[in-house]
Amino acid sequence: MVEYTFQVADMNCRGCENMLREGVTSLQGIATVETDSPTNTLVARGESGMEDRVRQAIAEHGYSVAE
Repeated sequence: MVEYTFQVADMNCRGCENMLREGVTSLQGIATVETDSPTNTLVARGESGMEDRVRQAIAEHGYSVAE
């Protein structure tokens, strides 16, 4: 299992956390997702090679990953 950590711009409330967690968890190949709005952090764990798909899911929910 691989861990992917992202800094998500504008994730600033529990609603944002829940929406992103549900959206990323729905990806086939992702086992768990943790979100933390105070630090704007999303941690996804799953199969290797999922980083781009997680980034895309974050973008599809209206958020961007800080570089």
